[in-house]
Amino acid sequence: MTQGAHQLRSRLSAWWFGDQSVYPLILCRIGVGLTLFGAYLAFLPEYTALFGADGLAQGLGLRRMGWFGDIPYAHTAAYVVMLTSSLFFALGIATRTSAVLIIATHLIMRAITVHYMWGWSSVVLAFVLYIACSGPCSRYGLITAWRTRQGPTEKVTPAWTVRLIQIHICTIYLASAWCRLDNSDWLLGRKLEGALISTDYSRFPGVFWTEIAPLIAAATYAAWFIELTAPLMLWVRRVGRYWALALMGMHIVLELTITVGWWQTLMFSLLVVFLDPGWSARLVHRLCASKTQMAG
Repeated sequence: MTQGAHQLRSRLSAWWFGDQSVYPLILCRIGVGLTLFGAYLAFLPEYTALFGADGLAQGLGLRRMGWFGDIPYAHTAAYVVMLTSSLFFALGIATRTSAVLIIATHLIMRAITVHYMWGWSSVVLAFVLYIACSGPCSRYGLITAWRTRQGPTEKVTPAWTVRLIQIHICTIYLASAWCRLDNSDWLLGRKLEGALISTDYSRFPGVFWTEIAPLIAAATYAAWFIELTAPLMLWVRRVGRYWALALMGMHIVLELTITVGWWQTLMFSLLVVFLDPGWSARLVHRLCASKTQMAG
């Protein structure tokens, strides 16, 4: 093996199997867990229809088996497991067990509410699995950290857990931006304006947006450009973190103006893996120190 090939192999091995800061993964775990918790909690007003005997049991065909629909409180228990497992995942309580319960109950949730959970629900479980595979991240509990005012005892995690999240994020942006190349609304800069006036997507459907149509068109092209170039620019050392911040800003604006499920909070939570790990470390340590600040 030549020296150049040996160096390339060493670099690839370090990139994939080396050490990475655990702090970004901790923030990812919190964000993904809270996103799932919020998504499940949002179904509470429709609890009876979704989780009653004619909802969960009927939708999964279990009522015909003659046991699930007849067990008292079984439907409530299934819903409670969904809520508690996602919250426990965020807090770092039995993280891997919580991840298994999330995967199982989320698949049940999609089976009966697929039309209400949008596209984000089909990819979120992969990120739950990536995060759960990180031992240091799984062992870090927020409640214990808040009580002891200490950060994680293990500061690093295997790089491949972070790389899987990063690669998956880039794949999502590439697929999302690439499919718009033959969409006339995106090509003409009308997509965002259409969403803003839509009664299905807009948070302000009654607002008259025509006066700022050129600005909205510019924002449409900017969002498309940022997403299309993200799979490349996020890996550039000097600008990657700023591209991630631009994407996070885009998701905040979209969350405030339109509704497409929980895509924005999910992607916002995951993009921290492209930021400076020192920023994540300071934020995690601030969470640990919040007890002291509150006491003061």
